[in-house]
Amino acid sequence: MTNTRNKELLLDCILIGKVKCNGGMQDNNNDEKYVKEIKTLVRLFGESINREELRKKIVHYNGNVDLVIKDIVQQFVEKEVLKYKKKKKKTMCFSHSIDINPQK
Repeated sequence: MTNTRNKELLLDCILIGKVKCNGGMQDNNNDEKYVKEIKTLVRLFGESINREELRKKIVHYNGNVDLVIKDIVQQFVEKEVLKYKKKKKKTMCFSHSIDINPQK
């Protein structure tokens, strides 16, 4: 009886060993799954974003290229707005420090 039970446990272990992991670092199928999408995005955005960041975004959006494009464009717009605000703030600070029209 114990011999039969040992075979069942061994069989269970073998079957459990073949189960596909779906979380974390074990699931490496995303690299091959979104190759075409990543290549398309690299052509579109060029060197302005690296492949690893594109891969993370495409996996996050489950292969939806449209959502990845919207996300990246939104990030670029936000960066440009911040640059503009900083530049404008520096210009305002500079113009206030110099008296252009001195009063007599």
